Amino acid sequence: NRNLDCWTDLEIELACGASLAARARADVASYFAASVDDGARKCETFTLSAGVSTNKILSKLASGMKKPNRQTVINPDDDSLQKLFHPLPVGRIQGLGGKFGIDVCEKLGVETVGDLAKVPLADIERHYPPSPDNEMAQYLFNVSRGICSDEVSDRTLAKSIGCGKTFRNQLALDPRNEQEVQKWASELCAELTERLEVDRRENLRTAKLFGVAVNMGKKRSSSKSTSAPHKYEKYAKTATKLIRQILGTSQSKIEGLTVFASGFIEIADEQSSIMAAFSRAKSSNEGTKKLVAGKLSQHHQKERKRSLKSMWSHQENI
Repeated sequence: NRNLDCWTDLEIELACGASLAARARADVASYFAASVDDGARKCETFTLSAGVSTNKILSKLASGMKKPNRQTVINPDDDSLQKLFHPLPVGRIQGLGGKFGIDVCEKLGVETVGDLAKVPLADIERHYPPSPDNEMAQYLFNVSRGICSDEVSDRTLAKSIGCGKTFRNQLALDPRNEQEVQKWASELCAELTERLEVDRRENLRTAKLFGVAVNMGKKRSSSKSTSAPHKYEKYAKTATKLIRQILGTSQSKIEGLTVFASGFIEIADEQSSIMAAFSRAKSSNEGTKKLVAGKLSQHHQKERKRSLKSMWSHQENI
């Protein structure tokens, strides 16, 4: 209820951003709700979440805090940074969710973003020495304080497409239960192949690689990939095989399972290759035809000469 004159420029900018986000969410929800109400199906509610802040990392993290149908504003100048951002695990920060994030936590002895924010830059640089090609120490120091200079760019095509499922606590999968593992591998692959088919039609590309990632809890995760099967029906079988290769003889419960496809190539390139093959085959066929035609022509000429000689001999005898 403060007078607008008391607001800082940053607060006004964040309020405007929040208003635009709310309006965009409402417009998108209305559009999709109208599109599914075709008379044959009951209208469903399409919900969206949003994040508003001063940079890409904070807004992206904020967007996932109040799902499925709310938006979050993080103002790094007030206590919302400490209340909302610092309690998050380090792995929630972009680029720190995999093995490198685990390495950072172990070397610096941290678990949350707030813990990382307490580590002096000199201590971070001792583990990650700075160089012209490596500014990771400065990045870790800055990002833990909500500082990010990455520009927001237009969305590009995803480098990978994946589908995953989390199995928490009692729902964790027993790797010895082949039927259950195969069931979830099949369901995730069915969803993935549907998305790949849509992507193929819309973006005219296809994946060259297919992989599986398995989370076994306690920050233990592993992934493995191979050439993408030519037929969607083979994805589930390939996924099950990769899961077995990852687990080996381990009896650890599966707490997370993801299937993904990557290494996309344009279908146009494939078509060009196919057309080139047809062109080569056509050229080869035309060459064969010319060769056959040439041989036939030579045969006809010999026959004609033989016929003419016969006629000439007959004329001389007369």
